[in-house]
Amino acid sequence: MDKIYAEEKRLEHEARKMERKMQRHNQKAIEKKADYAEKVKKGQMPKEFAQERSRALDDKSQSQAKALADKKAAIAEQLQKMRDDLTKKMQNAPIIDLEEIKKQATDLCQWLTGKQEPEFDPIDKTKVPGQDKMESSDDPDSEEDD
Repeated sequence: MDKIYAEEKRLEHEARKMERKMQRHNQKAIEKKADYAEKVKKGQMPKEFAQERSRALDDKSQSQAKALADKKAAIAEQLQKMRDDLTKKMQNAPIIDLEEIKKQATDLCQWLTGKQEPEFDPIDKTKVPGQDKMESSDDPDSEEDD
């Protein structure tokens, strides 16, 4: 869950960053267009050249807006896929038996306080229930005394 939240925040940050970049570009484009208009008025730039440059700025703005919209759509799709995967994993997760955990915790507390003898000696690995199911070759530190 935390992984999805972190990824969601990262993707949202990336989208905001792209928006800010596009806003800066649009602001610069407006300033450039105003500068072109002023140069045309002063006779420093031909009108056709200024119009061509303005059209190029507009085209670039439109392409950036389309790229931003595509990026946002991809982010939304990716987040939805992550949420769906998490939902699927949660549905397939094993059910935790709280009563069993509570009983084990109570037994452990009683054992720690000395009110109950443990079912097995935690120091002696040979008496651990279920150890006979484990392969002894997996644990090179375990020693068997026969």
